[in-house]
Amino acid sequence: MSQTPDISLEFFSNAPHGDLVYPSICQIAFSESLEDVIDTIESVVEGDLAIQMVILLDVKEAPDFSSPLPESDAWKSLSKDSSPLSLTEFVMASNLAIPFTEPVTVANHVWCSIPSVDFYVWLRDPSTGVLDVRATTSEHTAYGVSTPDIVICT
Repeated sequence: MSQTPDISLEFFSNAPHGDLVYPSICQIAFSESLEDVIDTIESVVEGDLAIQMVILLDVKEAPDFSSPLPESDAWKSLSKDSSPLSLTEFVMASNLAIPFTEPVTVANHVWCSIPSVDFYVWLRDPSTGVLDVRATTSEHTAYGVSTPDIVICT
């Protein structure tokens, strides 16, 4: 994974003693391990002490993506086309429903299935100046899980 965060944000506050800026980053983990993503975030945070908040979205996929096998229905039907399906054609051939409550299936192949997204938020502790992305419980951390049906936060 790159040392550049997926998203950089700045929050502003019009405080009585002057405007305050809160630089923040957001990282979206999809195919990387959570540990690898946290290692990278930790490096970014250590390299930029101005960062005040980190948001991590850990997208869970089940089953993990795999390409269609040559003997599968998807391979047999889709490999006949001389060019890839356009996005519109792919969506029209799928069982896609909003919200995404079921895996996206085309030609009897699961192309994407996201049962949940874990999200983590860490804030820099103003009293110590530490932003600890390895902390799991403190007044400067939050954790939640979002599924197609519910969002649970702690």
